Amino acid sequence: LGLALGIVMALFALMYAVAFWFGAHYLVAEGVISSKTGLPWTGSDVLLVFFSVLIGVMSLNDLSAPALALVKAMASFRDQLDIHGAPASIEDCKREGEALP
Repeated sequence: LGLALGIVMALFALMYAVAFWFGAHYLVAEGVISSKTGLPWTGSDVLLVFFSVLIGVMSLNDLSAPALALVKAMASFRDQLDIHGAPASIEDCKREGEALP
């Protein structure tokens, strides 16, 4: 478990390093023009994109609990349909037996 957590943390650090290296050495230093603004990329643009992607990925992590609840609800609904379609074990229209007072 410790090794797996260490690998995950190393990958996070590597992602940070590669993102900032790419932004600094390719986009900013070479003056690549942004297709959205028509201006060269700046350091603040690199930070904006980096943190936007980071927050978006972290938001995907929050999707797991509602998705699990949805899967449980779908399984429960299927059970409800099976119960609804089953024949009743109590027949109320039979007139046999003793009458109640």
